[in-house]
Amino acid sequence: MTKLLVLFALLAVANAASPVDKVVQLIQELKAKIEADGKAEQKVYDKFACWCEKTTARKAGNIEEAKTSIEELTQLILELKGKKSTLTAEVKQLEKDIAANDGAQKEATSIREKENTDYTTTRTQSEQTIGALEHAVKTLTGAGEGASALQQAQILSVAAGVRSAMRRVPQDLMTPEDMANVKNFVSDPTGFFSKKAATFSGAQISQNPFGDYAPASTVIQGTLKNMYDTFTSQLESANADEAGRQKSYEELMSTKSQEMATLKSTLENKQTTLGETSKTLADSQEEKAATQTQLDDDEAFFEDTKEACKQKANDWAERSRLRTEELAGINKAVEILTSDEAQATFGRATSMFLQTAQDSEDVPRAKAFRALKNVARKYHSLRLAALAATVKSTTGGHFNSVIKSIDKMIGDLRGEEQDDIDHRDWCQESENKFTNQKEDLEYKVGQTEALIERLTAKSGELQTAIKNTEVEILQTQEAMAEALATRNEENEGFKAALKDDTDAVALLASALDALTAYSNNNKLGLIAKHKQPEYAVDPDAAPSADFSGGSSHSSETGGITGIISMIKEDLENEIKESKTAESAALADFNKQRSAALATVAALKEKKTNQEMQKADTDEKNEDAAGVKTDTETMVVEKQMELDSIEPNCSWIKGAFDDRRTKRKAEIEGLITAKAVLAGQQPAAAFLQQKERAFLKKRMA
Repeated sequence: MTKLLVLFALLAVANAASPVDKVVQLIQELKAKIEADGKAEQKVYDKFACWCEKTTARKAGNIEEAKTSIEELTQLILELKGKKSTLTAEVKQLEKDIAANDGAQKEATSIREKENTDYTTTRTQSEQTIGALEHAVKTLTGAGEGASALQQAQILSVAAGVRSAMRRVPQDLMTPEDMANVKNFVSDPTGFFSKKAATFSGAQISQNPFGDYAPASTVIQGTLKNMYDTFTSQLESANADEAGRQKSYEELMSTKSQEMATLKSTLENKQTTLGETSKTLADSQEEKAATQTQLDDDEAFFEDTKEACKQKANDWAERSRLRTEELAGINKAVEILTSDEAQATFGRATSMFLQTAQDSEDVPRAKAFRALKNVARKYHSLRLAALAATVKSTTGGHFNSVIKSIDKMIGDLRGEEQDDIDHRDWCQESENKFTNQKEDLEYKVGQTEALIERLTAKSGELQTAIKNTEVEILQTQEAMAEALATRNEENEGFKAALKDDTDAVALLASALDALTAYSNNNKLGLIAKHKQPEYAVDPDAAPSADFSGGSSHSSETGGITGIISMIKEDLENEIKESKTAESAALADFNKQRSAALATVAALKEKKTNQEMQKADTDEKNEDAAGVKTDTETMVVEKQMELDSIEPNCSWIKGAFDDRRTKRKAEIEGLITAKAVLAGQQPAAAFLQQKERAFLKKRMA
């Protein structure tokens, strides 16, 4: 039955003088409700259409941005892979260079240690030989025939020392004659102070100015003095060579150490860059994968949304078309019913509608008609009005079809009741769900803001720590530079003083050679070193007045040479002490420099760690900012979802109770009409009462 037929059926329940006017009024009320529903639905669709437009535009922008980002990330990943390969090769080469440098240092150290060991052995042997020869020369000076028992014992001891020294004398150092004299002396030292040795080794015996007998001491002493001078010169040459080798070794090690420090620093920088590149590469690959996943999701969502929006637009167009046709029919009906011709016709045909002659109180049809009519009039129910018209027009006393219609209508009303309940529950559930999700997202925004504040503060602290570490590194490097400058100045001073002392020793040695040349050339014997001439203590003894020997100034010359020798020895000792002090100062400097380099390396590592921590903190801060932006966007989307269901849900919330009340009255009217039409049988009345009770309980 269409709505227009139902409206005409209302003529049976109208109490006004003109039933047509009442019908027109009801039609206009129905039209107003349809138009109101249309406006409400228009608002809902407008919001949905706005959401479709904004969402598709936003998703399209996101898709375009994601594609651009993927292209950029792909290019960046390729560049990072190339950079990583290059850095890996450079790190391996630097490690090889460091290993080669370390091997070179160890090899140089091994060679230097062997050279130093050989030098130490040679120096020890030379010093022992020099000591033995010097002792022999001193002991043999002034000894000869008539030597005391102590002197003879000393000569025997000296012979043993010379014998030991002869084992270390090279064969080409002495002439065969000198070698034979020394060997004879070593094999028979008693001949040195015995008259029987006057022809000692066939050597030429000269007259001694102190007697008729000149022992062979002059020859032996001269030979031993030459050996002493040769060994002393060789030792000095060995010392100079050792100093040169040590200096070369130190310069080489300094160069290698600087090269090693540069290599390690470069390796550390390369490893740091390699680590950062590897991390950036991994992050970029992860970001690309995440972006690709998000792109796939956005594209799928974009297509689904376009399809859903298109379908919703089609549904809305169909709904609008049906509403337009319905309103056109209503307008046509009003036009028909309100025309002058229709009014005149209705005025004349007062009996055209259903008669009420049988409206007796004792007729079940009349009671059912009144019950349905009253409820239909009170709540403007078209369904009850149509049913009342059906009851009124039914003849023959059988209402089975009407009762079935009533049962069906009650079922429909209960179905509508359940639909309203489901609609209300869905709205409450959706609003609660979206509201809770929105509140959770807002809480997440607050937590993210707090995290950003903490990360920002931490980043500032790390930046300050990095600056402090840089200051410490600079201070340490400045201290190292200052210490190096001081060490260079001290080394230059040492070199200058060493050169001056060495030159002075050479000059003194030349002077000694010049002063002792006369005695050596005239075989007058060596002048004792560090010893003043001895004089007789007997005042009655006449002083020596023999002029048959050499110059009378030999004693004075001996004193001068003694002084020069002492000065020379002092300078030599000073050279030795200065070398020891320089070595100690150099070792202390190297120790301090190693400690400073270790400190700088530790500070650089500390700075690198701080920079990595800051970069990680800044990255986390950026990630948190992105999460905050995304979460705020999700909050807006949740609010849009709430806004999208608001018109539909606000309508059901406002109309739910009124619709329930009207529906309850309709059902009660239907139950009453059904009971009346069923003949008011006791069993039927009891069942109808139970049904009402059940209905009240369900709708409560």
